[in-house]
Amino acid sequence: MDALLTLAGALGLAASVLHSVLGELRVVRPSTAPTLAAKRVLHAIMLLSGVYWAALGAALLAAPFLQNAELRLVIAYTGAAVYLTAAAANA
Repeated sequence: MDALLTLAGALGLAASVLHSVLGELRVVRPSTAPTLAAKRVLHAIMLLSGVYWAALGAALLAAPFLQNAELRLVIAYTGAAVYLTAAAANA
């Protein structure tokens, strides 16, 4: 299970970087937002989602090193819920 948590954390960090880069290049820059404020909100949404995914990836990477088994399970279930919800929303 520790190897899977490490793999999930590494993939989560990679996905957060990819999401942020692609979001900036393919969504924010070419957007035709009516105002500068709207474009800033769109940029903030894309950036913050990447930050949240990176934080979750870091938590998953750190989970195998925690002594508390219950906390590891909470982190694993939280990661699964967040990533499944994001995948469903993107689909």
